[in-house]
Amino acid sequence: MADEIFPIYQRITYWVQNYGMGEVNDQRAVENFIECETREAVNMLRHELQLIVEGKFKEEILDKLVGVKRKVKYGPYQEWAKLMLLWIAGYKG
Repeated sequence: MADEIFPIYQRITYWVQNYGMGEVNDQRAVENFIECETREAVNMLRHELQLIVEGKFKEEILDKLVGVKRKVKYGPYQEWAKLMLLWIAGYKG
């Protein structure tokens, strides 16, 4: 579908650039994000992850935004997004 519009994923991009790079594992990076960001920011991240779970993305875009390394580690981006949502839901602060 050439006319299909896909989300920009601004919050995921922000999370990757500010929390998800380096040696910190993704679960810890999610915890850091929750501890440092507003509830609104966490909800926006959750919403964007849900869109990925629903398949509303272009793989080549997420390859650049999220990184192929995560796809290799977790499987399809939908699986990575599901794990991220589980970590957010399970965070006990």
